[in-house]
Amino acid sequence: MQTVESLRIRNLRSFGSSGEYIPFKKLNILVGRNSCGKSTFLRTFPLLRQSVQADTRSPILWYGSYVDFGDLRTATNSSAHEVAFDFKININITPSPDTWETLSWSYAKFFHPDFDETPTELPAELSLGISEENGEIITKVSLRISHTSICYTYKGSEVVEFYIESSLLGKKEHFKDLRVIRKGRLIPTEFVKDGDVPTLTSFRPGNLRTINKEMRSQLISYLTPFLSKGKGKLKKNIHEQLPQLRFCLESDIPRRLLSIFSSDKTLRQHLATNSEEISSHVFYYLAGVNHERLLEAADKSLEYFYSGVRYLGPVRASAERFYRHQDLQVAEVDHTGANLPMVLNSLDRTTRARLNQWIKDSFGFTLELTKNDLHYAISIKEPESEKFHNVSDMGFGYSQILPVIVSIWLEKERAELDQQRRSQRPSNRLAGKKQQSVIVIEQPELHLHPELQHKFGRAISKIAQLQGGEDFCFIIETHSKHIVDAIGESIEKKILDNNDVNITTFEKDSTGYTSTSLSGFDEDGYLKNWPAGFLSP
Repeated sequence: MQTVESLRIRNLRSFGSSGEYIPFKKLNILVGRNSCGKSTFLRTFPLLRQSVQADTRSPILWYGSYVDFGDLRTATNSSAHEVAFDFKININITPSPDTWETLSWSYAKFFHPDFDETPTELPAELSLGISEENGEIITKVSLRISHTSICYTYKGSEVVEFYIESSLLGKKEHFKDLRVIRKGRLIPTEFVKDGDVPTLTSFRPGNLRTINKEMRSQLISYLTPFLSKGKGKLKKNIHEQLPQLRFCLESDIPRRLLSIFSSDKTLRQHLATNSEEISSHVFYYLAGVNHERLLEAADKSLEYFYSGVRYLGPVRASAERFYRHQDLQVAEVDHTGANLPMVLNSLDRTTRARLNQWIKDSFGFTLELTKNDLHYAISIKEPESEKFHNVSDMGFGYSQILPVIVSIWLEKERAELDQQRRSQRPSNRLAGKKQQSVIVIEQPELHLHPELQHKFGRAISKIAQLQGGEDFCFIIETHSKHIVDAIGESIEKKILDNNDVNITTFEKDSTGYTSTSLSGFDEDGYLKNWPAGFLSP
């Protein structure tokens, strides 16, 4: 399951207040003329990586180690006052003791040993809007799951507005005087009543949770008329049984209610005649009860995806004849490629041999790292040559493409080792979740001969096809017709599935705003929905 399915950005530089979501597949190509917004879109990936990995006062770190957007004012479109990021995501929510009071949770676990704790996977939409007012950053967050939205606006730790709304039911519950007590990586995830001070005795499941308590109380009040009243213990029965009603897909609610209240004939009759309405109301209240867990799950989905970004910018470091030896273990090529020698030196002999064989098979040349006292050098041997030559003597193209192809290979290797490790221990929870790899490359064709551009297109096609899961994808901005053609040829030769490729074209509309349209390939490798002459002179 890919945690982030698509992205839309609004009012960032040349992007206007509306636009289309751009979906993510295994291989995503961004094309367009200069100054049309494709670089802005691509650079949101390193922007969000540096944001989720830094401890910031506001959600977005506009200036960081990967990219520099200036600040919020310079990043915002001149005709707007708010920049927004809209995500279509998948979230995992797992039952936790903080969903209900500890006593009720313990009751559910003790008396119901078959209590289902497996995560529930849910599609969701998250919108993050950032603006500035009187020198203060104001952030709006909206998390929508089905017809229910959790919305809040905050500045610093002060919550300006918080409400839970159902567009289907026409219900909207406001909560006032709240403050943030826990920040996630991009969005706050926990809130308490302003003035309440958590202590060792009060800060525990069920306490200080105004929203949880209110929505749970409304859920109990809503369900009570649908349950049998014969034994006079209705309130106690609901209180003890409802901890088993975990947040789930709306379609699963009738089944779960019948499982919890299995002997209640009255409930069974109501569900038989009014299942959809009951399910919609219960879903709305459960979203309120579980709002913190839902927000945390959404935040973790974004953190997981964007922490896996590996970005290589358009102007990479020039090759040097010798590099000073540093005894460092470096696992990732930085966005300029300047640390490439240290990355190569960190690989053991066997791993470096695998890398070299892949480069030879994919691109035709051979790479060598040689050490000499306190220095080492990178050398290349071309197919028609019998000797290695220092990369500084080989032209600018090799120094530009080497960081790209080594970074790609490292991520490919890591993904394959991760898949192998998990297959060997499929039932071992310690095997952990797969890591996300999002390889973001800006203009890989710079200073490359068309033949190498074509080989690059074939190489990324092969890698994309070999990655069986949804935790690996390329985001590539290019002007190269040769790369696009190579991808089409790979589809024609059945090396790559056409459904795994997305091409997004960027243009300026008549008002000067960026507009996007989706293209791709058919099963025979021919471009479809392609503007005539788009990559032609």
